[in-house]
This record gives sequence, C-alpha cells and structure tokens, in this order.
Amino acid sequence: MLYVFASESEDSAEQLVFYDGSEPLEPAYLPEDTHFITDCYDKLVTHRLEFELFPDIPRWATNDFYELCERLNLDELKLNDLCRTLSKNSIGKLLGHASGIGHDPREDAYIVREVNPEWLYNYEQRQTLDMTHAQNWHNLLEVESSRAVDLMFGDAGYLQVLIHGEDLKRPDFSTVYVNLESS
Repeated sequence: MLYVFASESEDSAEQLVFYDGSEPLEPAYLPEDTHFITDCYDKLVTHRLEFELFPDIPRWATNDFYELCERLNLDELKLNDLCRTLSKNSIGKLLGHASGIGHDPREDAYIVREVNPEWLYNYEQRQTLDMTHAQNWHNLLEVESSRAVDLMFGDAGYLQVLIHGEDLKRPDFSTVYVNLESS
C-alpha cells in the first residue's frame, strides 16, 4: 500500500509511506478534540483501486506533449482529445507520463527538491536554470477528482506524486514531490 500525506498549505511537508505487508497493521485513532483545518475530507469513504494496463501518451502542458506534437506534426487539440479518450474511465494512474496544467510539473519538483524551494514561483530565477534536469522526475502516482467516489481536488483537479528516477530505482520515497493541480 502507498500512503500519501500532504497538505494544501504552502509550507506543507509531503510524505509517502510504502507498506509491503510484512508487519501487522494496528489502527490508530485521533484524539476526540482534534480539529482539522478543513472539513472537506471528513466523510471520505475508503475505496480499493485496481490498476490495469492501458496506453499512456504524454499529457497536455508537459514538455513531452509539445515535443510529440512537433515530432509527429500533430495539432495539440487532437492529441489532447486522444489522451482524454484513452483515459476516459480512469481516475488516475501508477507511473506513466506526468500531467500538467499550464506547465510541466516536473520542473516544479526539480526546483523544490533540487534547487531552491523559494524559487517555485520565481519565474525570473527559474529562467536562468537548465530545466533538462527536470526530466529526471517521473510520475509515481496520480489520482484525479472523481464524482463516482465523491473526491475532489480543488475544482476538479488531481493529486500527483512525482519521484526522482534514482529514488524510484532504490525505492526511496523520502523526497517525493506531491503536487495538487487544479485550474
């Protein structure tokens, strides 16, 4: 099992914990006087996710998407429609291409985890960097908003966990980058 802990606040600490089933789990309960910042997630229902193989092509607003459009001389809208058709019944994915809204989220992961987290929204500083290093970041897990399970991220966005390629090989989840994308 993968457990993802993240916060929507600017100074959140992301954590991803992998449980391999080798130790028994014991329930832990929060004290009754615990108050959450928001009540949006109070009534979440546990759901089991099943994974199946399906074609995955680069998604809109990533560098890979634009490179594929250029290489195949494809219209961006047609490729984006194909992506939506392929993932129509999906509420997420394990591995595969990263998704972006506005720009490639792998660049954000590179900035925050390898350069300087204070530069996340400093586009003047970001322009001075060689962003090819962002290609070392990969989509580990993406969970999209879904009315079927009554789960929304922002205004119908998605939660994405990115991992550096070297960390994925080990597997070391200590420096994952959790990204909430929403328009």
